[in-house]
Amino acid sequence: ALASKSGANITVVVVGETARASNFSYGGYKIDTNEYTKQDGIKYFSNMSSCGTATAISVPCMFSRLDRAGYNSRLAQSQDNVLDVIHRAGAEVFWIDNNSS
Repeated sequence: ALASKSGANITVVVVGETARASNFSYGGYKIDTNEYTKQDGIKYFSNMSSCGTATAISVPCMFSRLDRAGYNSRLAQSQDNVLDVIHRAGAEVFWIDNNSS
């Protein structure tokens, strides 16, 4: 988490749901592919996998409580996801992506 000017903690989650884990130096790739973020204290979660090869499936699955084998988009839409829970706990949640018009 980063500290804002007001002293509040700011957490930024970067999701690369279709990126190959084997191509991140954080995960052991020999070429420095993360040179711009390595000084930022990044937490790299290596034991993660996507639920699909399409963003429309993989991102909602990652934020749901369902696992990869049991993911169903209709069921996921009827439940709170982790962003809903964080918001209900009183934290502001902002979603910024580069895949929308």
